[in-house]
Formats: sequence, structure tokens, C-alpha cells
Amino acid sequence: MKTLQDWVYNVEAGPIRLWLVRIALFLLVVGMGAYIGIREFNGLRTFEAMDLAQQARQLAEGKGFTTLLIRPLALWQVRANLENSAPPVTAFPETLTPPLYPVLLAACFKVGMVTKLISFELSAEALKAFRVFPPDLVVLVLQLGLAVAAAFVIFAWAQRQFDVGTGVLAVVFFLGSSPLWTQAVAGGATLLAVFLYALAGWFFCLGACKEEQPPESGGSAASWPWMLAAGFVLGLTALVQVVQVWPLLAGIGLGN
Repeated sequence: MKTLQDWVYNVEAGPIRLWLVRIALFLLVVGMGAYIGIREFNGLRTFEAMDLAQQARQLAEGKGFTTLLIRPLALWQVRANLENSAPPVTAFPETLTPPLYPVLLAACFKVGMVTKLISFELSAEALKAFRVFPPDLVVLVLQLGLAVAAAFVIFAWAQRQFDVGTGVLAVVFFLGSSPLWTQAVAGGATLLAVFLYALAGWFFCLGACKEEQPPESGGSAASWPWMLAAGFVLGLTALVQVVQVWPLLAGIGLGN
């Protein structure tokens, strides 16, 4: 049976302290995200966010990875390859946007449609009662969820590599970045890329820590799954934004 002194030690320096920090950090991040989301969000603001949401809607409604926004480059690509077999503009395939974020957002839309929490078909009278188009709130929740997830991965990364205090400080600097919240309330795929980079870094840190363990503990033999997971997650960033292929190629070059 644990004594009072054992409980005091666990609260001050043991595992209970770590869980208290995690719970406090979770409440802080979620509360800040909810406050900024409610205060600042008034619908999708950027062309990118609206285009991605429209692609996700097409997927959620079973119309495939198609777009209603026809770009000259995409039109030339399809017609140059398919000629007379090119699809009509009402079912035009999306050829310029990486698929990962629209697929993730479409899954969220689909859950909302199945549970009847959201509907894309609203009357003009119904829309007057909303300050924000209801499906747009799904985008906001997804963005804030990615921000919270990235914050906790950053905390876990810094805490694993250094200590709890460093983890908290890393999250404070992360949450203090104004571009983070600008992206969160604007919508778009950037926060998904940020989360994937943080997750890849955490996996790489776990693998590196395994390699630093003494050989008799089997550290080096257990490090490769983490390194493989880090490489896989880093590769996913190119499916979020095409420009992320350059860091991926740099990482492959450094690995060789």
C-alpha cells in the first residue's frame, strides 16, 4: 500500500506529475483553440480552402475526385491525354491537387452526413439563421483538431528528447505563432502538413533514442521501425502539398 510520501513524490516528480501536466496542457490548448475559433472564424476565407472543401464535398457525395473549378492547365492535361473521351466539365477530374487533405475532409463530411449533423442542401430561409455555412464548421473543427494534435506531438517530442519543462516551452512557442491560428481559421491543407512534420520528427526522435541505448538492451535492433514510420509519414506530406516533395527529396539524400 502506498504511503502519503509516495503519493507526494508521484505528484511532484513521478508519473502523476506528468499526467497532470498533460491534462492541463490539453485543457489549455483546446480552450485556446475553441476561443480563437469562435471569435475569429466567419467562414472559409481563402480560395484554396474553398476549392479543397468543394473537392471534399464531391467525394463525400460519391461524385469522385472531381472539381467544379476548371483550370486551363488541368483542361489542357485531360484533353491532351483523352482527346474526344475527355469527361464533361460537370464531372471534371481534379489533376492538380494532392488527394490526402480532400479525402480526410471528405471522411469528416461523410460522418456528418450519416449522423445528420450537417447537410449541404439548405433552403435560403434556413441559411438566414446561420452566421456561417454549417459544413464550414467541419473544416474549422478539423483544423483545430490538427493544431491540438500537432501541439501534443511537439510536447511528446520535446519531453522525450529533453524534459517536461522543455516540452511545455515548445508548445508555448508553437501556440504563440500567429501564422498557426491564421491557417486554422482560414482553412486549407497547411496544418495537416505541419502535423505530419511534427509526427515524423517525433518518430525519428524515438528511433534515435533507441539507437543511443546500449547494445545489450537491443536498442539498435528496435530503432528501425520508428525510422521507417518517420520516413513513411514524411512521404505523406507530398500528398498534402506538392511543394513538400522537396524536403522529402532532401531527407532521402541525407539518409543516403
